[in-house]
Amino acid sequence: MNFLNSAFLAGLAAAIVPLLIHLLNRRKVKTVEFSSIMFLRDLRKSRMRRLELRRWLLLAVRTLLITTAVLAFARPALQGDNFSAIGGRARTSAVIALDQSASMATETPNGTAAERAQRRVREIGGLLGEGDEVIGLLYSGSDAPRADAPTAAVGPLIERLVNSEVGYGATDVIAALKAADAALSSAVNLNREIYLVTDRRREGFIRTALNADS
Repeated sequence: MNFLNSAFLAGLAAAIVPLLIHLLNRRKVKTVEFSSIMFLRDLRKSRMRRLELRRWLLLAVRTLLITTAVLAFARPALQGDNFSAIGGRARTSAVIALDQSASMATETPNGTAAERAQRRVREIGGLLGEGDEVIGLLYSGSDAPRADAPTAAVGPLIERLVNSEVGYGATDVIAALKAADAALSSAVNLNREIYLVTDRRREGFIRTALNADS
């Protein structure tokens, strides 16, 4: 087994947090003997054992939740001849939504926002493998974003997205997400992902609401 997003495995370190909380919350009880309540000792021990068991079960559940979430983000995949009969890995239908608004031409210390987005698109293409299908979606201006037809030719689509030119309009991230969701409604694979590549301008996330009020 390998992981398509292995960088997320560093998050497994967070699984130790519930254990630390559990250990820090443990208190040492000082025993004081009283002859009048000696008969309650057995009852107290029984209740303490049940309480301790519940605490350990809660610790196990918390640790399992964190570990499961981290592994899900890391996208585990089975590879090898033994798994060829079941496809080797979970096939994915992915939408790559690339922002083409005018703000993408803004200069940054690492090149323009568009150049940084192009590098990110290539990285996303590297995450996709055999059997995956990809949908390209370019969005800019007031026109509704339109998604391409799904294709298994990941390489050519990535190159087309990378070589696309920045437009002159504003951006509408919400509309792009809606278009991406609609494109995935007819996807053939159960594993479905949306990659939103944008410069994260605040205006792009509120434009739909502003247009609705006007």
